[in-house]
Amino acid sequence: MRLWKIGRRGIINFLIGRDKRLKCSSPPLHTLLMMEIDNIFGKIETCNPVYGCTVNPPCRYCYAREYNEKYGVTPDFSIPKEMPQALKKIHTKKSKIFFMNSMSDLSSWRVEWRNAVFDEISKYPNNIYIFLTKRPENIYLNVRSFQNVWMGVTVTNQEDLRRIPTMFENML
Repeated sequence: MRLWKIGRRGIINFLIGRDKRLKCSSPPLHTLLMMEIDNIFGKIETCNPVYGCTVNPPCRYCYAREYNEKYGVTPDFSIPKEMPQALKKIHTKKSKIFFMNSMSDLSSWRVEWRNAVFDEISKYPNNIYIFLTKRPENIYLNVRSFQNVWMGVTVTNQEDLRRIPTMFENML
């Protein structure tokens, strides 16, 4: 089974997780899955409890920044803003897959925002939650107790491959 695909923009997202509901062949405890972000729409819902990103310089391919400029969700996208009301979306009895930060980078979140989101996630274990970052070196997070959380890192070039082992070191 091929576990990777390069998207239209040449972006690869590496995800690790341990949920058996996602059908793919994998090692027993962790699955390394590289998926094309462009193919998730319609299969995965978004939930954005934080809008904005501090990645500087901004990514040249960032759709979230473009979306914010078009719709004005937050006045300054470089200053992340918490939107806790968005978490109501995960309050569902039916199992769903949620991309939790399509409008931010997890590394831009304040620790208290992240703690609040993970507290809420723990109340709804029937769902699967996906988080992405471009800066895993700035996040130290133990997700071992969450069987339904998938952590990912974006790789856009050869140099970014270093992000993968960093994600494993800092988030497991």
